[in-house]
Amino acid sequence: MYQNLSLLMIDGQRHMHIYPYYFPWQVSNLYHPSVIQLLVRLPTDGDDPVLYVPSSLWCARGNPIHLNLTAPANLIVRGWKQICMEIVGGWERRYTSRALLNTIGKFFAGYPYAA
Repeated sequence: MYQNLSLLMIDGQRHMHIYPYYFPWQVSNLYHPSVIQLLVRLPTDGDDPVLYVPSSLWCARGNPIHLNLTAPANLIVRGWKQICMEIVGGWERRYTSRALLNTIGKFFAGYPYAA
């Protein structure tokens, strides 16, 4: 599916804005709304990227902790919250935006309620 990717500088840090984001088919009925925006703080100094979702996102089977982490204040006021997305094996700058999108898709598809 078509997605718009744009790079943003927010408080001196590089972010990727992704819209629209459609959840993987395995969990398409689990999250509401079904089409959202994503904001990813891109890695610096070997850190992993950090994924933010709209604060209005909720899960149909409870609202698990992985969706409700606190974002920095400058993002909270803009309507974002952080989610817990661990990237197995770390992240390196050489990976493409498509690889990042695939990793995000694997994260959501691998959510325990997906099966």
